[in-house]
Amino acid sequence: LALWRGTAAASSVPVGLTATTTTAASGAGSAGGVGVNLKGLPVSTEGLVFAGDRVEINGETKIATFDLNSDAAGLGYLQFEPVLRSAPADNAPVIIGQPTGRFVLAEDASWQTRPGMFSDFALSFIEV
Repeated sequence: LALWRGTAAASSVPVGLTATTTTAASGAGSAGGVGVNLKGLPVSTEGLVFAGDRVEINGETKIATFDLNSDAAGLGYLQFEPVLRSAPADNAPVIIGQPTGRFVLAEDASWQTRPGMFSDFALSFIEV
């Protein structure tokens, strides 16, 4: 029996071992919607997240709509889409390095087989 880089986590969803950069949601002004206040960022830094980058909040994958910059206190405001299903708790992690998501097939896969070795297929997923 061999184990390499084993981890354990109390979670109801699969958890992968990844190097990520996280920060914490700040309770002030984090009522959900399309933006969240963040704390614990590197101080006075521009371009922590760029518009179009993916982030993970509350286990949901979001797309940043504006660049994220921090002030001298390490605070910032992250704007994203689509809207949150529920407001994050105070100090909830916000993953900005390598976000993950949970997806299921929206419908059965469609296959188009052609003569030879290659086939085309299409998969449709929705986030859960």
